[in-house]
Amino acid sequence: MAQMTARAALDAKLDLTFWLNQPPSCDEESESTKVSQINGGRMTSPYRVKAGNRFLVHCARLIATISRLRGAAIELICYLEGGQVWSQSFRQLIKFYYGIEIGAYSYGPCLKPGRLPAGTRIGNYCSLGPNIQVFRRNHPLHFASLHPFFFNSRLGVVERDSIELEQQNPLNIMHDVWIGADTIITPGCHYIGIGAVVAAGAVLTKDVSAYTVVGGNPAKFIKKRFTEEVCSELLRSCWWKCELSELLPVMPFFLKVIDIEDARRIREYVSSLGKTRDELFAEQEARRL
Repeated sequence: MAQMTARAALDAKLDLTFWLNQPPSCDEESESTKVSQINGGRMTSPYRVKAGNRFLVHCARLIATISRLRGAAIELICYLEGGQVWSQSFRQLIKFYYGIEIGAYSYGPCLKPGRLPAGTRIGNYCSLGPNIQVFRRNHPLHFASLHPFFFNSRLGVVERDSIELEQQNPLNIMHDVWIGADTIITPGCHYIGIGAVVAAGAVLTKDVSAYTVVGGNPAKFIKKRFTEEVCSELLRSCWWKCELSELLPVMPFFLKVIDIEDARRIREYVSSLGKTRDELFAEQEARRL
């Protein structure tokens, strides 16, 4: 018991040291100025209002070192920094304590602490609906028994798990994905491609390719969002690597039904910014179409 208490105290000390040495995540002037440019300055981000609360954010980070208060502290930080869409501290804490990577501007109720299994990776600009459930392990159908006594070491019967751990079967949700409410993602699904749409209530049992709409139980192909040419141009553009403020010059192309010329202009613009484009990645994505 004393050994466990000492270990907990050491972990807390390490956590405290880590967060005391973290620079403030809020850049009030630069970020608020960028966001306020959108729509001629008529769109005001809540981040602009809350970014001055740096001291409170810092205090909440320290509170997050206490495991019982961690969830509440992270939610407070989200509020102080304008919500999940904007909060950088939220992303840092979720990765540090829960092993989940959340990209820029992605949001959803399932991103709250403890809702997703460790190892989950979520790209930029993702929209995730309520009550999404993610499972990374199945009961072993080919074992003599299905009971966790025989595969889950947490119950104290077996020394180590006899099936793969959640972290060994991570879920990768790529960029600009929309997953509807009440979706269930089973261990058979490892990858949800860029721009994919998962209809509400779907049960995913396998991977979803880029710019594909799926739905049902089990989820099946419904349609492609765009033509193959438009999909290819968007994948080559890698526009999701841009900050929101960087997309202002091409914002009109995001506000209407897109065609091949629009997609090409987006790609050319992003290329002019000097954003690094992974051609091999784009080719692999294209093969999944």
